[in-house]
Amino acid sequence: MNEPGGAPDQMIGEFDLVEHASVTTTEAEKTLLSRPKISVRGRLATMLALFTAGSVAITVVMWVLLSLIDRKIELIGVADQINYEILQARRFEKNFLLYGGDLEHVDYHIDAAYGAMELSMEELRNSVSNECLEFLEVNLWHYRELIGKVRGLDRSGNPAETTARREIYQKLRNTGSGLVSCGQKIADRERESVHTLLAVSKVVPVVYLLLVVALSVYAAVFMRRHMMQRLEMLMASARRIGAGDFSPIIPVRKSRDEFTDLAIAINRMSRELERREEFLLQSQKLRAVGSLTAGIAHEVNNPINNIMLTAAVLQEDFDTLPGGEKRELIGDIVEQTERAGKIIRNLLDFARESEISTERLKIG
Repeated sequence: MNEPGGAPDQMIGEFDLVEHASVTTTEAEKTLLSRPKISVRGRLATMLALFTAGSVAITVVMWVLLSLIDRKIELIGVADQINYEILQARRFEKNFLLYGGDLEHVDYHIDAAYGAMELSMEELRNSVSNECLEFLEVNLWHYRELIGKVRGLDRSGNPAETTARREIYQKLRNTGSGLVSCGQKIADRERESVHTLLAVSKVVPVVYLLLVVALSVYAAVFMRRHMMQRLEMLMASARRIGAGDFSPIIPVRKSRDEFTDLAIAINRMSRELERREEFLLQSQKLRAVGSLTAGIAHEVNNPINNIMLTAAVLQEDFDTLPGGEKRELIGDIVEQTERAGKIIRNLLDFARESEISTERLKIG
Protein backbone atom coordinates (compact mmCIF):
# COMPACT_ATOMS: atom_id res chain seq x y z
CA MET A 1 0.00 0.00 0.00
CA ASN A 2 1.25 3.50 -0.80
CA GLU A 3 0.50 6.68 1.06
CA PRO A 4 -1.13 9.65 -0.60
CA GLY A 5 1.61 11.34 -2.51
CA GLY A 6 3.36 8.11 -3.44
CA ALA A 7 5.53 7.58 -0.32
CA PRO A 8 5.94 3.89 0.48
CA ASP A 9 4.47 2.62 3.69
CA GLN A 10 7.14 -0.01 4.27
CA MET A 11 9.67 1.42 6.75
CA ILE A 12 13.17 0.16 7.41
CA GLY A 13 15.43 0.76 10.36
CA GLU A 14 13.87 0.99 13.79
CA PHE A 15 10.38 -0.26 12.88
CA ASP A 16 8.71 -2.35 10.18
CA LEU A 17 5.09 -2.06 9.17
CA VAL A 18 3.25 -5.36 9.24
CA GLU A 19 1.03 -5.58 6.18
CA HIS A 20 -0.46 -9.00 6.98
CA ALA A 21 -2.77 -10.24 9.68
CA SER A 22 -0.15 -12.76 10.88
CA VAL A 23 1.03 -10.35 13.59
CA THR A 24 -1.61 -8.63 15.69
CA THR A 25 -1.27 -5.35 17.54
CA THR A 26 -1.08 -7.17 20.88
CA GLU A 27 1.71 -9.44 19.63
CA ALA A 28 3.59 -6.43 18.26
CA GLU A 29 3.24 -4.67 21.62
CA LYS A 30 4.59 -7.72 23.46
CA THR A 31 7.50 -7.86 21.03
CA LEU A 32 8.25 -4.18 21.60
CA LEU A 33 8.09 -4.52 25.38
CA SER A 34 10.31 -7.61 25.42
CA ARG A 35 13.33 -5.65 24.17
CA PRO A 36 15.92 -4.45 26.76
CA LYS A 37 15.47 -0.74 27.38
CA ILE A 38 18.27 1.68 26.42
CA SER A 39 16.80 5.16 26.57
CA VAL A 40 17.72 8.02 24.25
CA ARG A 41 17.81 10.29 27.31
CA GLY A 42 20.44 8.02 28.87
CA ARG A 43 22.55 8.07 25.71
CA LEU A 44 22.36 11.85 25.45
CA ALA A 45 23.22 12.14 29.15
CA THR A 46 26.18 9.81 28.59
CA MET A 47 27.44 11.93 25.69
CA LEU A 48 27.03 15.09 27.74
CA ALA A 49 28.80 13.46 30.69
CA LEU A 50 31.66 12.34 28.42
CA PHE A 51 31.97 15.83 26.96
CA THR A 52 31.93 17.39 30.44
CA ALA A 53 34.41 14.83 31.78
CA GLY A 54 36.68 15.41 28.78
CA SER A 55 36.53 19.18 29.26
CA VAL A 56 37.29 18.85 32.97
CA ALA A 57 40.12 16.38 32.26
CA ILE A 58 41.68 18.64 29.64
CA THR A 59 41.36 21.63 31.97
CA VAL A 60 43.03 19.70 34.79
CA VAL A 61 45.79 18.43 32.48
CA MET A 62 46.48 21.92 31.15
CA TRP A 63 46.48 23.34 34.67
CA VAL A 64 48.94 20.66 35.80
CA LEU A 65 51.15 21.24 32.76
CA LEU A 66 51.19 25.00 33.27
CA SER A 67 51.93 24.51 36.97
CA LEU A 68 54.80 22.17 36.12
CA ILE A 69 56.12 24.58 33.52
CA ASP A 70 55.92 27.43 36.02
CA ARG A 71 57.78 25.37 38.61
CA LYS A 72 60.36 24.25 36.06
CA ILE A 73 60.99 27.86 35.09
CA GLU A 74 61.56 28.63 38.77
CA LEU A 75 63.99 25.70 38.98
CA ILE A 76 65.77 26.98 35.88
CA GLY A 77 66.18 30.27 37.73
CA VAL A 78 67.56 28.36 40.74
CA ALA A 79 69.94 26.36 38.53
CA ASP A 80 71.07 29.53 36.76
CA GLN A 81 71.62 31.20 40.12
CA ILE A 82 73.70 28.24 41.36
CA ASN A 83 75.65 28.30 38.12
CA TYR A 84 76.12 32.06 38.37
CA GLU A 85 77.43 31.85 41.93
CA ILE A 86 79.84 29.06 40.97
CA LEU A 87 81.08 31.06 37.97
CA GLN A 88 81.57 34.11 40.17
CA ALA A 89 83.57 32.03 42.65
CA ARG A 90 85.68 30.69 39.81
CA ARG A 91 86.23 34.19 38.46
CA PHE A 92 87.72 35.25 41.82
CA GLU A 93 89.66 31.97 41.83
CA LYS A 94 91.21 32.76 38.44
CA ASN A 95 91.97 36.33 39.48
CA PHE A 96 93.78 34.94 42.49
CA LEU A 97 95.72 32.36 40.50
CA LEU A 98 96.64 34.68 37.65
CA TYR A 99 96.94 38.05 39.29
CA GLY A 100 97.12 37.30 43.00
CA GLY A 101 93.70 38.74 43.70
CA ASP A 102 91.61 38.45 46.87
CA LEU A 103 89.72 35.23 47.80
CA GLU A 104 87.35 36.83 50.32
CA HIS A 105 84.38 36.88 47.92
CA VAL A 106 84.75 33.21 46.99
CA ASP A 107 83.22 32.03 50.27
CA TYR A 108 80.28 34.38 49.80
CA HIS A 109 79.45 33.00 46.36
CA ILE A 110 79.91 29.39 47.49
CA ASP A 111 77.52 30.00 50.41
CA ALA A 112 75.03 31.66 48.06
CA ALA A 113 75.17 28.68 45.67
CA TYR A 114 74.73 26.22 48.52
CA GLY A 115 71.85 28.24 50.00
CA ALA A 116 70.02 28.35 46.65
CA MET A 117 70.47 24.61 46.29
CA GLU A 118 69.19 23.89 49.82
CA LEU A 119 66.03 25.99 49.31
CA SER A 120 64.97 23.94 46.26
CA MET A 121 66.55 20.60 47.17
CA GLU A 122 63.28 18.59 47.09
CA GLU A 123 62.22 19.93 43.69
CA LEU A 124 65.72 19.39 42.32
CA ARG A 125 65.73 15.81 43.55
CA ASN A 126 62.51 15.17 41.58
CA SER A 127 64.07 16.54 38.40
CA VAL A 128 67.79 15.80 38.64
CA SER A 129 69.56 12.60 39.61
CA ASN A 130 70.67 12.29 43.22
CA GLU A 131 74.17 11.57 41.99
CA CYS A 132 74.48 15.01 40.42
CA LEU A 133 73.04 16.78 43.48
CA GLU A 134 75.28 14.85 45.86
CA PHE A 135 78.26 15.66 43.66
CA LEU A 136 77.31 19.35 43.72
CA GLU A 137 76.74 19.39 47.47
CA VAL A 138 79.94 17.52 48.35
CA ASN A 139 82.15 19.42 45.94
CA LEU A 140 80.88 22.82 47.05
CA TRP A 141 82.21 22.05 50.54
CA HIS A 142 85.32 20.50 49.03
CA TYR A 143 85.85 23.63 46.94
CA ARG A 144 85.50 25.74 50.10
CA GLU A 145 88.10 23.54 51.84
CA LEU A 146 90.50 23.91 48.91
CA ILE A 147 90.04 27.68 48.99
CA GLY A 148 90.91 27.56 52.70
CA LYS A 149 94.02 25.54 51.97
CA VAL A 150 95.03 27.95 49.22
CA ARG A 151 94.81 30.82 51.69
CA GLY A 152 97.15 28.98 54.07
CA LEU A 153 99.79 28.17 51.48
CA ASP A 154 103.23 29.69 51.68
CA ARG A 155 103.85 31.47 48.39
CA SER A 156 107.62 31.44 48.81
CA GLY A 157 109.95 29.82 46.32
CA ASN A 158 110.39 26.63 48.33
CA PRO A 159 110.29 23.78 45.74
CA ALA A 160 108.34 21.48 48.05
CA GLU A 161 105.79 24.17 48.77
CA THR A 162 105.58 24.97 45.09
CA THR A 163 104.79 21.35 44.21
CA ALA A 164 102.10 21.12 46.92
CA ARG A 165 100.68 24.43 45.82
CA ARG A 166 100.44 23.24 42.22
CA GLU A 167 98.64 20.08 43.28
CA ILE A 168 96.12 22.11 45.30
CA TYR A 169 95.65 24.56 42.43
CA GLN A 170 95.01 21.66 40.06
CA LYS A 171 92.47 20.13 42.43
CA LEU A 172 90.86 23.55 42.80
CA ARG A 173 90.58 23.90 39.01
CA ASN A 174 89.21 20.38 38.57
CA THR A 175 86.68 20.82 41.36
CA GLY A 176 85.56 24.20 40.03
CA SER A 177 85.25 22.80 36.52
CA GLY A 178 83.16 19.90 37.84
CA LEU A 179 80.92 22.31 39.73
CA VAL A 180 80.35 24.42 36.62
CA SER A 181 79.64 21.32 34.54
CA CYS A 182 77.18 19.95 37.11
CA GLY A 183 75.40 23.30 37.49
CA GLN A 184 75.10 23.62 33.73
CA LYS A 185 73.77 20.08 33.52
CA ILE A 186 71.05 20.91 36.05
CA ALA A 187 70.02 24.01 34.09
CA ASP A 188 70.03 22.11 30.80
CA ARG A 189 67.97 19.29 32.31
CA GLU A 190 65.34 21.76 33.54
CA ARG A 191 65.21 23.53 30.18
CA GLU A 192 64.76 20.19 28.46
CA SER A 193 61.89 19.39 30.83
CA VAL A 194 60.26 22.74 30.03
CA HIS A 195 60.56 22.07 26.29
CA THR A 196 59.01 18.63 26.77
CA LEU A 197 56.12 20.05 28.79
CA LEU A 198 55.57 22.78 26.20
CA ALA A 199 55.47 20.15 23.45
CA VAL A 200 52.91 18.15 25.43
CA SER A 201 50.86 21.29 26.10
CA LYS A 202 50.71 21.87 22.33
CA VAL A 203 49.50 18.33 21.69
CA VAL A 204 46.79 18.34 24.38
CA PRO A 205 44.54 21.00 22.71
CA VAL A 206 44.86 19.21 19.36
CA VAL A 207 43.83 15.91 20.95
CA TYR A 208 40.95 17.67 22.70
CA LEU A 209 39.85 19.26 19.42
CA LEU A 210 39.92 15.88 17.68
CA LEU A 211 37.87 14.35 20.50
CA VAL A 212 35.35 17.20 20.30
CA VAL A 213 35.06 16.79 16.52
CA ALA A 214 34.65 13.01 16.87
CA LEU A 215 32.03 13.44 19.58
CA SER A 216 30.22 16.07 17.51
CA VAL A 217 30.16 13.80 14.46
CA TYR A 218 28.88 10.93 16.60
CA ALA A 219 26.23 13.19 18.12
CA ALA A 220 25.13 14.33 14.65
CA VAL A 221 24.94 10.74 13.38
CA PHE A 222 23.12 9.71 16.56
CA MET A 223 20.60 12.54 16.23
CA ARG A 224 20.02 11.70 12.58
CA ARG A 225 19.80 7.93 12.95
CA HIS A 226 18.20 7.52 16.36
CA MET A 227 15.92 10.55 16.42
CA MET A 228 15.23 12.29 13.10
CA GLN A 229 14.84 9.14 11.00
CA ARG A 230 12.68 7.48 13.60
CA LEU A 231 10.51 10.59 13.95
CA GLU A 232 10.04 10.54 10.18
CA MET A 233 9.13 6.86 10.36
CA LEU A 234 6.60 7.47 13.11
CA MET A 235 5.15 10.38 11.11
CA ALA A 236 4.80 8.01 8.14
CA SER A 237 2.99 5.57 10.44
CA ALA A 238 0.61 8.33 11.53
CA ARG A 239 -0.10 9.22 7.88
CA ARG A 240 -0.63 5.53 7.10
CA ILE A 241 -3.12 5.21 9.96
CA GLY A 242 -4.87 8.35 8.74
CA ALA A 243 -5.20 6.67 5.33
CA GLY A 244 -7.00 3.73 6.96
CA ASP A 245 -4.16 1.20 7.29
CA PHE A 246 -4.14 0.03 10.92
CA SER A 247 -1.38 -2.60 10.64
CA PRO A 248 0.82 -2.52 13.77
CA ILE A 249 4.46 -1.49 14.12
CA ILE A 250 6.95 -4.18 15.12
CA PRO A 251 10.62 -3.55 16.08
CA VAL A 252 13.75 -4.42 14.18
CA ARG A 253 16.24 -3.19 16.78
CA LYS A 254 17.19 -5.37 19.72
CA SER A 255 16.61 -2.62 22.28
CA ARG A 256 13.79 -0.23 23.13
CA ASP A 257 13.69 3.40 24.17
CA GLU A 258 11.33 6.37 24.24
CA PHE A 259 10.55 5.90 20.54
CA THR A 260 9.57 2.31 21.28
CA ASP A 261 7.12 3.60 23.90
CA LEU A 262 5.79 6.01 21.28
CA ALA A 263 5.40 3.11 18.83
CA ILE A 264 3.47 1.18 21.49
CA ALA A 265 1.20 4.20 22.00
CA ILE A 266 0.67 4.44 18.23
CA ASN A 267 -0.16 0.73 18.07
CA ARG A 268 -2.70 1.16 20.87
CA MET A 269 -4.15 4.20 19.16
CA SER A 270 -4.31 2.27 15.89
CA ARG A 271 -6.04 -0.65 17.60
CA GLU A 272 -8.57 1.69 19.26
CA LEU A 273 -9.21 3.55 15.99
CA GLU A 274 -9.72 0.25 14.19
CA ARG A 275 -12.15 -0.88 16.90
CA ARG A 276 -14.06 2.39 16.72
CA GLU A 277 -14.12 2.25 12.93
CA GLU A 278 -15.59 -1.24 13.10
CA PHE A 279 -18.12 0.02 15.63
CA LEU A 280 -19.08 2.90 13.34
CA LEU A 281 -19.37 0.56 10.37
CA GLN A 282 -21.55 -1.75 12.41
CA SER A 283 -23.70 1.19 13.50
CA GLN A 284 -24.06 2.32 9.90
CA LYS A 285 -24.98 -1.21 8.89
CA LEU A 286 -27.59 -1.39 11.62
CA ARG A 287 -28.95 1.99 10.59
CA ALA A 288 -29.12 0.84 6.98
CA VAL A 289 -30.83 -2.38 8.05
CA GLY A 290 -33.29 -0.34 10.12
CA SER A 291 -34.06 1.95 7.19
CA LEU A 292 -34.42 -1.04 4.89
CA THR A 293 -36.67 -2.80 7.39
CA ALA A 294 -38.85 0.27 7.74
CA GLY A 295 -39.17 0.54 3.96
CA ILE A 296 -39.96 -3.15 3.64
CA ALA A 297 -42.52 -2.93 6.42
CA HIS A 298 -44.15 0.03 4.69
CA GLU A 299 -44.20 -1.69 1.30
CA VAL A 300 -45.52 -4.97 2.70
CA ASN A 301 -48.00 -3.25 5.02
CA ASN A 302 -49.91 -1.60 2.16
CA PRO A 303 -51.02 -4.79 0.40
CA ILE A 304 -51.66 -6.47 3.74
CA ASN A 305 -53.94 -3.59 4.77
CA ASN A 306 -55.74 -3.81 1.44
CA ILE A 307 -56.15 -7.56 1.88
CA MET A 308 -57.49 -7.11 5.42
CA LEU A 309 -59.98 -4.44 4.36
CA THR A 310 -61.20 -6.43 1.38
CA ALA A 311 -61.47 -9.62 3.44
CA ALA A 312 -63.38 -7.75 6.17
CA VAL A 313 -65.88 -6.37 3.62
CA LEU A 314 -66.24 -9.78 2.07
CA GLN A 315 -66.79 -11.36 5.48
CA GLU A 316 -69.45 -8.87 6.57
CA ASP A 317 -71.44 -8.71 3.34
CA PHE A 318 -70.75 -12.17 2.00
CA ASP A 319 -74.42 -13.23 2.13
CA THR A 320 -75.81 -10.03 0.59
CA LEU A 321 -73.20 -9.37 -2.08
CA PRO A 322 -73.93 -10.51 -5.60
CA GLY A 323 -71.63 -13.08 -7.12
CA GLY A 324 -69.87 -10.57 -9.40
CA GLU A 325 -68.78 -8.31 -6.54
CA LYS A 326 -67.60 -11.29 -4.53
CA ARG A 327 -65.38 -12.38 -7.40
CA GLU A 328 -64.11 -8.80 -7.75
CA LEU A 329 -63.23 -8.62 -4.04
CA ILE A 330 -61.53 -12.01 -4.18
CA GLY A 331 -59.59 -10.79 -7.23
CA ASP A 332 -58.41 -7.74 -5.24
CA ILE A 333 -57.22 -10.05 -2.46
CA VAL A 334 -55.32 -12.19 -4.96
CA GLU A 335 -53.80 -9.09 -6.60
CA GLN A 336 -52.62 -7.64 -3.28
CA THR A 337 -51.26 -11.04 -2.27
CA GLU A 338 -49.27 -11.23 -5.49
CA ARG A 339 -48.03 -7.69 -4.86
CA ALA A 340 -46.75 -8.70 -1.40
CA GLY A 341 -45.21 -11.87 -2.83
CA LYS A 342 -43.43 -9.84 -5.49
CA ILE A 343 -41.96 -7.58 -2.82
CA ILE A 344 -40.72 -10.62 -0.88
CA ARG A 345 -39.21 -12.18 -4.03
CA ASN A 346 -37.39 -8.94 -4.85
CA LEU A 347 -35.93 -8.89 -1.33
CA LEU A 348 -34.82 -12.50 -1.66
CA ASP A 349 -33.19 -11.79 -5.01
CA PHE A 350 -31.42 -8.78 -3.47
CA ALA A 351 -30.14 -10.77 -0.51
CA ARG A 352 -29.17 -13.87 -2.50
CA GLU A 353 -25.49 -13.98 -3.62
CA SER A 354 -25.33 -14.29 -7.36
CA GLU A 355 -22.56 -14.13 -9.92
CA ILE A 356 -22.16 -10.91 -11.84
CA SER A 357 -22.29 -11.47 -15.57
CA THR A 358 -20.98 -9.01 -18.09
CA GLU A 359 -21.94 -8.62 -21.74
CA ARG A 360 -21.01 -6.27 -24.51
CA LEU A 361 -23.45 -3.52 -25.39
CA LYS A 362 -23.55 -1.81 -28.72
CA ILE A 363 -24.19 1.87 -28.17
CA GLY A 364 -25.33 3.96 -31.09
